[in-house]
Amino acid sequence: MKNIWFFLFIFSFCIKVHSEDWLPNGMIVDKNGSIIHKVEMDKSFNSPKEELTTLAFVAEIEQGRSIVNLSKNSSFKVDSKYDENAPPPNDGSGFLVVQSFKVGIPSLPIDFLAESTGAIKLGGVMPTVVAPQIGIMLSVKAGMVGKLHVAKYKDIDNLPTYLSVPYDMKTLNKYQIGDSMTYEVGGGLGLMLGYGTNTYAQLKKIGIPIAVTSSMIGVGAIVEGEWICNVRKTGKTTVQARYIKKKIKKMSVFGGASLLLELGSFEASKLKGTGSGSFYEFDISKPEGLKAYQNFLRGNILYAFHRANNLKSKLVHGMKNGEEKRKMKNDVRPLMEYDSNFKGKEKRKFVSFPFLFGLQSKRGQHFVQTETKIPQSDTTIKTSLGVYRAERDSFGSLRKNYYRLFMFAGNHQRIFRKEGAKAIIQKRFSGNFKYFYHNGNLLEGELENEIMKMASSVGFKKELVNLKINQAAVNLRQYFEWKGYKIALEKKNNKKVLGTTKISADLMIGMTAIKELMSKALTGYGFEKNALQRLEKWFADKNNKRWEVCLTLLKGKEISLARMICKKRVLKQTKKGMNLAYKSLIKMQGSLGKNDFKDFSKNFARFGKGMIKNQFTFRGILDNIRKGDYHFIIQWSGERIPRGEFVLVPSKKFRFNGLKRIDR
Repeated sequence: MKNIWFFLFIFSFCIKVHSEDWLPNGMIVDKNGSIIHKVEMDKSFNSPKEELTTLAFVAEIEQGRSIVNLSKNSSFKVDSKYDENAPPPNDGSGFLVVQSFKVGIPSLPIDFLAESTGAIKLGGVMPTVVAPQIGIMLSVKAGMVGKLHVAKYKDIDNLPTYLSVPYDMKTLNKYQIGDSMTYEVGGGLGLMLGYGTNTYAQLKKIGIPIAVTSSMIGVGAIVEGEWICNVRKTGKTTVQARYIKKKIKKMSVFGGASLLLELGSFEASKLKGTGSGSFYEFDISKPEGLKAYQNFLRGNILYAFHRANNLKSKLVHGMKNGEEKRKMKNDVRPLMEYDSNFKGKEKRKFVSFPFLFGLQSKRGQHFVQTETKIPQSDTTIKTSLGVYRAERDSFGSLRKNYYRLFMFAGNHQRIFRKEGAKAIIQKRFSGNFKYFYHNGNLLEGELENEIMKMASSVGFKKELVNLKINQAAVNLRQYFEWKGYKIALEKKNNKKVLGTTKISADLMIGMTAIKELMSKALTGYGFEKNALQRLEKWFADKNNKRWEVCLTLLKGKEISLARMICKKRVLKQTKKGMNLAYKSLIKMQGSLGKNDFKDFSKNFARFGKGMIKNQFTFRGILDNIRKGDYHFIIQWSGERIPRGEFVLVPSKKFRFNGLKRIDR
């Protein structure tokens, strides 16, 4: 009896709120910054921040520059008299430039023994020496990325090579509202143990042995620390600043081979770490706001914390000429504070033909658990995020630099809010898929090629090959076109340059859809049926060529035996992907039953890994969603193409503005 009264007592002070359905926003990704999971807060949870941002992982700050034309689509008109070397057309909206700078020393082992102990010599003409190695692993890095607006194309070349963080009103006035910059400082030290081989050749005239090839395999452990700070101008006198502090412990198995210069390497790593972050807005036209901001930039957040606690920081909103104006009432406003723990596994491969061509690939699975507090709202959000990703970089004089990402994130959130003696609890989960392609110097004809690659990964070939994207001063030469695949009939060095070009695909899967998939997995009946039917239909259509799904050197040749081998390989891949997705969904259901949200998110990431195995697994999973809701959108932007989007599958319940959900 006492237990019953205790239960009723607790229940009277706790209300659980479950949404009928919920779709997340799309994930934000940029090669020159961070992968961010941005979640729009429920309307019942009022707070200074309308959106919650959870760090999925931070990409390394890279060198280079990317340019996005902010003009409307109507400005991009093909004109036979257009000078291809002229600046791209612009309707006065200007350009968004991401410019970055990086310095650093990679995590490479430094050998102390240098073959002085335990070395074994093999061979006589070109002797090979095998020796143990011991040394240190050193990592040092620093860099800055700025997102800046310029009015005219010619202004881009006048941007500074080194960006300075605005630290007072004088330097803040140099930037436009919306400009932002991120700076990163980090380093680490660790121990390396391993074995290496060196092969030597004798220079006959002087008799000096020269190492012409070398390779090494070993293990290493390193502890790294990172400090990442982002600053964004939000008004004439206001600036938002957020920082992330991370401590990472990393254990790696590595190996490499070189011919004077590095030819290739591999690394398999396990990592874990902790992070913390703070997010504030400052009015630096006021002395106390400026003092708090300058202390924040130096890593001292206590001044901002105490200042904000002594003030009731609010925004005053108003309308002028149809445009919303925002003004901070006080000089410091807290937005968000959070702590996180993360673990991950990653494999990295690197192949290089020095100065000509290089290729780097990464695959990994990460788990991030974050507790976020929204100041002045008594709201706390606990997020469990499982992430699977596969990345590829290409570079060198024979190949234009590009970056391609496949990513799936499974998210579970518990939102707590106090209302007097009551506590409101909301639980929700969702999935995000991201396909992202970035090329810093795209040539004409290559955009259509990338769209075909996207179709080979996610399906929807009919819709994607008919996708029309205006391109300034392009389509003036003759092309060979076949099923949307476009090849310029002139030499590669005569093709026009599109410059920076980005294209992405985003799938947002709602909570009801995930519940439906888990329910169907539990029954087990015909879960992979749709995927296999799509595969059979695809290979039965002779208009679909095997080079679209299988690697081949002769794209113009269709050989029956080769097509059969390709089908067998893709069938095996499809069954493997669907089986992984199926088993992961069952484990997800079990984890929910035990309230083990950490395990739920980890299995959610494994489900995503199975889902994005190929276009047949991708479409097969979507075919199993009948009652649930999802939203699938394609977006593009660039230097000589307009920003645009195409919704492949619209949400049945919600409206979206780009990647952001808008409630009806």
